[in-house]
Amino acid sequence: MAKTTKAQPRRNIRKKQPPPGPMIRPEFVGTLLLILAGLTLLSLFTPNPGFFGAGLLELLRVMIGWGRYIFWIVLTSLAIWFFKAYSTEDADEKWEKPVGTFLILAMLLIAFQFIKPGDGLVEIGGGGVIGWVLGEMLRSTFGTAGTLVLLVGLIPIVFILISGLSFRELFQAIRDLYYRFQDWRHFRQLTINNQPTITGVRLAEPKPRLIDRVLPGRTGAAKPIQRDGGPVVIIGSDDRALPSPPINQMAQLSSPDTDEFEAQPITDGRWQLPPVAQIFDEGYEMEISESEIRQRVKIIEETLLSFGVEAKVREINQGPAVTQFSLEPGFMATKDAKGNPRKVRVSRIVNLSNDLALALAASPIRIEAPIPGRPYVGLEVPNSNTNLVTLRTVMESDQFQRSKGALKIAMGQDVSGRSFVANLAAMPHLLIAGATGSGKSVCINAVVASLISFHTPETLRFLMIDPKMV
Repeated sequence: MAKTTKAQPRRNIRKKQPPPGPMIRPEFVGTLLLILAGLTLLSLFTPNPGFFGAGLLELLRVMIGWGRYIFWIVLTSLAIWFFKAYSTEDADEKWEKPVGTFLILAMLLIAFQFIKPGDGLVEIGGGGVIGWVLGEMLRSTFGTAGTLVLLVGLIPIVFILISGLSFRELFQAIRDLYYRFQDWRHFRQLTINNQPTITGVRLAEPKPRLIDRVLPGRTGAAKPIQRDGGPVVIIGSDDRALPSPPINQMAQLSSPDTDEFEAQPITDGRWQLPPVAQIFDEGYEMEISESEIRQRVKIIEETLLSFGVEAKVREINQGPAVTQFSLEPGFMATKDAKGNPRKVRVSRIVNLSNDLALALAASPIRIEAPIPGRPYVGLEVPNSNTNLVTLRTVMESDQFQRSKGALKIAMGQDVSGRSFVANLAAMPHLLIAGATGSGKSVCINAVVASLISFHTPETLRFLMIDPKMV
């Protein structure tokens, strides 16, 4: 006979309830802080702030003194922290930024109090009542010198709390900035040389950007491309004063009765350089029609969108051989772990180069991902007609005229149509290499022509050796 067992009563297991959320939503507090920051800023710079604004300014003047001019920045940073702090899963870092903000405010109030001392409520100092209380506490504890040492020692701690970097990362960032500054000083010492000013060229007014004429509604957020060596290009003008033809006067003989000729030094003014317009041909530029550019912009954006890649053309730079379309990647429908929308990956745009070439009926196309120093992806499409870039075009450009190098060379134009100027004095050496027909001889001729166009035998001598033997 089978043995029966008594059924055990089922226990009621209570489900764990989630922890209750905050009684006041962080977004509500952040909005109130932003409103208070805006009212504080308006009260500082408006002649009639009203009853509330005048009372708020008087309260801030008594409590924090000069700190009232930066208090709106503190409120704005705290509002941003309230908006972002509760959207992350890392709760250990939520207190660092507000603590760093209040700490730097307290340090500034103590410093203001040292600059303009006061006696609390009787005479308000630069740090107000709070700055006076904190300053007197530190001064009675550490003394004046010790307080200054403490404030200086707290500076890296404040930067670490606000930026989230470690001591090692902060030291590395400071060292990188120092090395960049030293490299910049060294580069300026190499490139700045005494050189006679070239006059007679009147610069034309800058033309509106191509993207503004083609797509007026779109304005790129990034700044124009900057390169090491000079400003952007402004096309020169032919309206200039032409000097007289070059004159090469022979030196006078030391004695008319002797058959031996003695070389005499050439004095100033014996050599006259011809103008660039007389010895070099002018180039021509064939711009693409605005309707064709609009059509290409539409094709590029629609082709990318058909593959699920959202991107917008923000800048258009037409060069002598290609036109560069600057693409700004959009956002995807998915979100990351923090709830922020994901940006379109650059690799997805690069992988669609063949599809873009097919849609544009232009091959080959080149994708520069990303453009150096820009938040854009460069799409270079060949032009139907290639422009002729001459030495005169580059020499009359604003970049060449403002270049400070004594041995400047007109190298040509980049893909954006901006003149590229090099300084031979800043180069340890120059090596020109390339396949047959790539333009090595043309480059050498351009280097020689650039140098002899602005130098006489008084300032420049050539030593040209051709060791090639057949």
